Amino acid sequence: MDFKLTYWTRRWSANTTLKVQKIEAGWHISHVAIFGDADREGVPFLESNLHQDHVKFPNDVGAFLGFVWEQLDGGEIDEERAQEMIQEIGDWITACETSQPVWKIWNS
Repeated sequence: MDFKLTYWTRRWSANTTLKVQKIEAGWHISHVAIFGDADREGVPFLESNLHQDHVKFPNDVGAFLGFVWEQLDGGEIDEERAQEMIQEIGDWITACETSQPVWKIWNS
């Protein structure tokens, strides 16, 4: 199943959605320019996509994605719950991105 991780970016003033697919060793993460097979925590493609758009995000975002992978792989959650959890991660990223100070010249 393909999951969606959606977050808002200040760079585009719009939502960005990554396609996240569970694979044997982790996730296949894809967007327009940056995509590929990643480990359970999304390394290297989750953060690469976030860095490309200068998105501010929580330090442990990958650990949370890894927890979703483990829960899904172990049958502790179903795909519907996994999608909810993945979107909670997206909402967390959005909260970090939208709560940063906005300073003239620096990031406005």
